[in-house]
Parts: sequence; C-alpha cells; structure tokens
Amino acid sequence: MNASSLYEQKPWLALYPAKQPAEITPQFSHMLAAFEATLQRDPEATALLYFDGKLSQHDLDQAAQRLATALHRRGFGAGDRLGLYTQNNPAFVIGLLAAWKLGAIGV
Repeated sequence: MNASSLYEQKPWLALYPAKQPAEITPQFSHMLAAFEATLQRDPEATALLYFDGKLSQHDLDQAAQRLATALHRRGFGAGDRLGLYTQNNPAFVIGLLAAWKLGAIGV
C-alpha cells in the first residue's frame, strides 16, 4: 500500500471517539492571527510563565515587535529563516513571534 492510498483510507478515524469530527476548519489561517486575536481579547492575560516571572500578552507582543523591528533594520524579512538557538525560555517564543510578524520562518 502506498502512502497516498493509506492517507485516502484514513484508518486512524476508527480510533476517534464517537462524536469526534473527522475534519475541522481552523478558526485562524495562521498562528500570528491566532496570537493577535488572543492579544485583542485580553492584552493583560498572562502569555508566558517562566520561573517566578511572567509576561502578559501585551508585553510579549511588545518584546516581539521590538525584535522584529531590529531584525528588519538589519535586512531580515519575509521568507527568511530565523535560527532560534535558545533554551526553553521566553526568548524562543519572542523570537518565533518576531519571525512571524515579518513573514519569516522560525527554525
């Protein structure tokens, strides 16, 4: 059986709970749109917790915008790839969001 026919058969659907839909329509077309909707809904909501600190949606957006501006001034833009070499900390999320704001790709 080749991969395309396996995908067409969708055998995993048999494992779904009874009322689980087989297909969904995403509310947002991309993650930046999802973030922006969350930001609009409640800018002061906590976006990130890291040890004893936290960033609100607004603070996260502002940090990402500052990084995006700095990257753009250095010639970084749409379609470029941003290598995110960080530990599991807020810098990763800020960098990823900044890349998205510029139409770039975080890797």
